[in-house]
Amino acid sequence: SDVYKRQVGSRIESRTAPVTGIDIGTGASCIYPLLGARVAGWRFIATEVDPVSVASAQANVSRSKLESQICVEQLRATEFLMAVVAKHGNVDFCMCNPPFFETMKEAAAHPGTTCMGTASECVARGGEVGFVTSIISDSAQLRDRVSWYSTMLGKKTSLEPLMALVRQAGATLVRTTEFSQGHQARWGLAWSFVAATTMASVVSDQQPALKSRNNSREFGVASMADTEVRARVELVLKESGAVVTTSAMRWEGVVGSDVDGFRFTVHAYPGQEGWTVEATFVAGKDEARKAFWKFFEKLECDVQRTNRRWRRMMAKQAGA
Repeated sequence: SDVYKRQVGSRIESRTAPVTGIDIGTGASCIYPLLGARVAGWRFIATEVDPVSVASAQANVSRSKLESQICVEQLRATEFLMAVVAKHGNVDFCMCNPPFFETMKEAAAHPGTTCMGTASECVARGGEVGFVTSIISDSAQLRDRVSWYSTMLGKKTSLEPLMALVRQAGATLVRTTEFSQGHQARWGLAWSFVAATTMASVVSDQQPALKSRNNSREFGVASMADTEVRARVELVLKESGAVVTTSAMRWEGVVGSDVDGFRFTVHAYPGQEGWTVEATFVAGKDEARKAFWKFFEKLECDVQRTNRRWRRMMAKQAGA
């Protein structure tokens, strides 16, 4: 819940209405709504498809005396957000810890990933990509009726196809992060359709609101030294053939020619939990926008590489 408190913290302080979120697939424990309600005072609609898990979740809420803050509802397996928002109205965020695998056999083949829940909590058609794709599909229809959409992911390889779907849906802001504890790693994906005029009240005050969401995208980077962030960004710029001028952690430049190229800026902002890297399309023909978004995808992918993969890439460049 602390992650969500940081994300929407400015909105919590600026209004009297309680923050309300949806936990998709809350499970038998209903742990995230219980934590969010107890620690942050938020309200939750906790959804679940398994009737046994629904009963267990309701019992946990009752034992915690949080019935006034948490509503546990059973949905059909094909339902995600549409019916919930239609019934309860607009909410501030939704969160999800999806089934990571497509079959129990696949789950058993990954002993490093603990799967202690019911079958519906561990597996789904299409695995986590298929499950989250359904959430993205709902978000494309609901748009800003949910301020922030978010999900945890068990595989880093799931990020790229899901981020592509989120961008196709027209999200104004896309964020990713990595959660690490011991040898276990998980990834987070969040997106929003909130209008640019209200974005400043949603994002953390360490991250300036963008002037044009149609021309800009940003992503999060785990905490690291500014020299490493700079090295990663500048390597991508070099590989893209960009001609740039640099000032501190800001880059302005051109990729391609004046005829078919584009002008851009890249700016890295430090924050409490790491860095935010923002890329903006400044000028160019309509065709050049497609090239800019491919440039952004490469920037996001390469800057967020794991340290081991990054060291290999840097060593390869040094030997070239």
